[in-house]
Parts: sequence; structure tokens; C-alpha cells
Amino acid sequence: MSTPVTYPDDDDFLTDLDMAQEIWKSQSIHNYRFVYRSETFGCATPAVVITVRDTEVRSARFDDDQTGCHSHNPPPKGQDARSAYPHAVVTVGDLFERIHSVQNPNGVEANFHPIYGFPAKIFIYHREIDDDYVMIYISKFEIL
Repeated sequence: MSTPVTYPDDDDFLTDLDMAQEIWKSQSIHNYRFVYRSETFGCATPAVVITVRDTEVRSARFDDDQTGCHSHNPPPKGQDARSAYPHAVVTVGDLFERIHSVQNPNGVEANFHPIYGFPAKIFIYHREIDDDYVMIYISKFEIL
């Protein structure tokens, strides 16, 4: 049975990375599902439903019939997304690693769920290059 997770108002999200990561680890959640969306240069990718079992991605499927920026043919809902969007095939642990890997700590902003600690929104930007950024949104998180 899955447990849907509610999302707080924007003001209630956590912003402290270390605290959020400790909260996530303390939950011992190994089986979950979420929707991953990303945007770069104003170009959004289609939503991908990620299913994680035993802390490994077991499936990554398109959630809707939305067209990606580089394609005029929308992917069918339910189609495997691994080859088209390998960057979207991630676990919550991978998202924390992505945040930690940013070279300039001032180049990342993130909001974390206050109860479960997972990153709900990540904004990574490079000040040296105009409009060079990546936004990652995690929604519809549920514990399986």
C-alpha cells in the first residue's frame, strides 16, 4: 500500500542540506515513487515517474504526453524514459549527490520536504554563463 506525501506551503520547506539529508536517512525509506521534471534554458522535459525499490531505480516511465523541448513528438504515457532522459533516472540519494557535487556552493538552492527530507526543488546555476541553470522538481512522492 502506498502512502501519499503531502507538500507544505512554500514557506514551510526546509533549506538546510545537511539537516534534510539526516532527516531523509533517519526515515529508512527504501521503496518509493515520485515524479521528476527538469528545466534548463527555459526548456522543460516531460514528467518521468521514477519507482525505487531497495534504493535502486526499478522503472522510469513518462507520466504524461507532454512534448520535450527537443522533440515535436510527445512520448506516450508509460513508455520507458531511460534512453531519452537518463539524467532523470535518479534516486533521492542521487539528488543529494547532485547537490553536493556543485562546485560553487552559492550556485545551488534547494528546498526539502520538512517531514521526509527529500529534495523537492533544486535550482543549480552557473554565474559565469548567462541563463545556464537546471531546475529539478520532485512531486507526487509516495512511500511504497
